[in-house]
Amino acid sequence: MMRVAEPSDFQAVCALLRLMHAEVGVLTVDEPKAQETFRAIIDSRQCLVIDNDGQIVASLGLTFGEPFWYSSDKGLIDKWFFIHPDHRGENSAQDLILTAKRMARIADVPLWVGVSSVKKTVKKMLYLEKYMTPFGGIFY
Repeated sequence: MMRVAEPSDFQAVCALLRLMHAEVGVLTVDEPKAQETFRAIIDSRQCLVIDNDGQIVASLGLTFGEPFWYSSDKGLIDKWFFIHPDHRGENSAQDLILTAKRMARIADVPLWVGVSSVKKTVKKMLYLEKYMTPFGGIFY
């Protein structure tokens, strides 16, 4: 079930994102900073989760702000987007993206979702291209 994360989901979101980091992370985790970020996004009601019988199996964390240095225009910007490996292919990614697009449409701002991974990067980008317009690239 797709829903907005509640404060009580904090530990489950942390566990899911630790799994994400183990799979695709490239830098060390600053645990206090990470937890502060997770809590702020959950408290702002901008963390979407897929709840499968009480287990958080996917999440998209968003922030509202200025995506670029050259503009004061606001946008909805992803901080994380992750589906538990055991639950990929269950429409979770589609549900998260379409819900985030609705949120951005309601706020009348653009949505920015990136691929921050060195694994299956092109596959992930091609998937997102089904739902969004490609914009640039980041190289590591």
